[in-house]
Amino acid sequence: MPLPAARLLTRAQAASYCGLSVGVFQRECDVRPIRLRVDTVQRYDRRDLDQWIDRCKGEPGTRSIDEWLDALDTRVPPGRPAR
Repeated sequence: MPLPAARLLTRAQAASYCGLSVGVFQRECDVRPIRLRVDTVQRYDRRDLDQWIDRCKGEPGTRSIDEWLDALDTRVPPGRPAR
C-alpha cells in the first residue's frame, strides 16, 4: 500500500500508516491529533507518528525537543552563562 502524500492524516489513515486497526490505534497510540479550526477537523501529523513508533522501538537516539535542550544546557562550557 503506498504511503499517503499528505503530512496530516485522518484517524483511519494514521492507523493504516502505523499498520494497525483503528481500534488498536486508538487504544495504543498516545499521539494527540492536531485540531484544525476548519469544521473542527482533527488530523495526525506523520512526524509525530514516526516519533511514537521510534519510542515504541526504544530507539536510543530519539529525544523530545525538551530533552535535547536539557542535554545542551548541561554542556555549557565553563565561563559561559547557561540559558
